Amino acid sequence: MNNSANRQAPRKRPFGPQQLGLATLASAGLLLAACDNNDNSYGDDGMNPPTLNAASFYRANNGTDNAGTVDTLDEYAMAGARFTTGANEGLELDVSGNLVQAADGTSIGLRTVCTIAARGDGASFDAGIDTEISGAATGLVNPKGIALAHEAGYVFAANFNAMQISVFGTTASGNVPPVAVTALPGNAWDLVYDEASDRLFVAMTNGTVGVFDGYVAGGFTGPADRTITPSDMSGTKISVNIHGIAYDAAMDRLVLSDVGDAAVATDGQLFVIADASIADGAVALGVFAEERAQRLLMMGQHVAHLRCVAMLEAEGGHVVQCTPIDAPSNLGE
Repeated sequence: MNNSANRQAPRKRPFGPQQLGLATLASAGLLLAACDNNDNSYGDDGMNPPTLNAASFYRANNGTDNAGTVDTLDEYAMAGARFTTGANEGLELDVSGNLVQAADGTSIGLRTVCTIAARGDGASFDAGIDTEISGAATGLVNPKGIALAHEAGYVFAANFNAMQISVFGTTASGNVPPVAVTALPGNAWDLVYDEASDRLFVAMTNGTVGVFDGYVAGGFTGPADRTITPSDMSGTKISVNIHGIAYDAAMDRLVLSDVGDAAVATDGQLFVIADASIADGAVALGVFAEERAQRLLMMGQHVAHLRCVAMLEAEGGHVVQCTPIDAPSNLGE
């Protein structure tokens, strides 16, 4: 890929507690959620780790000593190669195996690392072959989570502190304005897009999820068609500050991570939203908090990955599965 400047074109039902395997890796500040894992999968004594299928992931680092790097992980979250992207926030892989990542640290923008799997351990972002969207015209303030519309050719960024979603073409680079912006009623930290249904789910730091139906077809307009509010059985809101979001399209459910008070290290929660495509308003559901995370941590820090969809979150960073999805049959038409 050539780094050409100023180039832009787009190319059921709520349910009660589910047992989620949740482990904390202290060295990385990492949270991991696992769907459809009950306690028995760890053995009757809770001490036997599950056997996981081989898998690999990319993890965005945003710690004091590793910000701006991306690690490869295996299915047990053991780190392998490290790449210096210079970015520190959400990341996604496109259908060609290029890594797209948001940055709001030493640089502000969106970076694309071409064919990252072929670059090798210790490699770095190269302005000669990689691309970057940055500059005043972009309107990016603190881009956090991102999502890709692979077939439509768009990247959506949760533009934190601008209270908007910023939309760019996946081939854009340089100091370019967004294709569109979607105003939000508050700040968003992350988002996930289901291209098959053209539906965007937006994780808000006020503890809600905004749902935009027909997002691309509707011209990226707001407001959200629905708002999901994680609640207890009485309808009282229990979410505080949602940061991570993943969608399992096959099961039509969302997995949400809520960090609670950012100054408190023990009030995190995980939520599972069933029938996410139609969920609206207060949704009663189970809560999985730090107490369970600590219990599983003491079991030996064994890690299970999301059966429904890989979703890990470091300090403001994210993890994406390394294996690119199959290219859509109509890509490039």
